[in-house]
Amino acid sequence: MERLRAADTLVLVHPVWNFGMPAILKGFFNRVLVPGVAFAMADGDRGRLTRVMKNIRKVAVVTT
Repeated sequence: MERLRAADTLVLVHPVWNFGMPAILKGFFNRVLVPGVAFAMADGDRGRLTRVMKNIRKVAVVTT
């Protein structure tokens, strides 16, 4: 999480695995992009999400 907080660009390179993403990438999302790191849930705002990780300016995704 610290390395992601220090980055300004996120690049994901992965194969399409059975019409979806590989389990290791899903595990990454589940462990790293968690509430308080990537987003926050506002109380009393009907479940609205707000972005916390404002340092990421660019995202590139390459699938094979």
